[in-house]
Amino acid sequence: MDKRIIAVCDDQVVYAERLCGFLEKQASSEWEIRLFSSKQMLVETLKNLQIDTLVVSDSYIDCINNISSNKLIILSEKLDTGLTYRYQSSKKIAEIIFDREQDSSIKRADNDLKNIKISVKNKVQEELLVTGKSDDNSTLKIIDSCIDNSSKLTYEEKNELRSSIFYSIRGLDVL
Repeated sequence: MDKRIIAVCDDQVVYAERLCGFLEKQASSEWEIRLFSSKQMLVETLKNLQIDTLVVSDSYIDCINNISSNKLIILSEKLDTGLTYRYQSSKKIAEIIFDREQDSSIKRADNDLKNIKISVKNKVQEELLVTGKSDDNSTLKIIDSCIDNSSKLTYEEKNELRSSIFYSIRGLDVL
């Protein structure tokens, strides 16, 4: 499957690099983020390339006529221009780029993970009451067993879930 391309084009290189870095963290694997800091490089590289979203500084408006994209976002340094204000939070810019639909799916995923945490914690607490064991190793084994039986999570999610539940049970953290 070809990745969908987001092209970020801005002559303020540090700003563009930071925005691209943030977008890469927010983007799913279907997206590829490309950075352009010169108009000439943008035009030459993207002449025959279909991009999904073009994010450009208002100083790039003159060179985007020959570039094909499904969505155009123009960043402006001025408020109240009808364009996207460049100095708002990166999160808000990402919501505009990825649309609200993706943002709501991220919220759903976060809620699903929280529900899994609560469910697994309840199972662990029940198991601890039944077995009567409360040492750290026994607690971690029970947590691991409950996590493995609960759902399909990534390795990172399982580790974060394991730590969160362990600390919560030990009274060191709150879910």
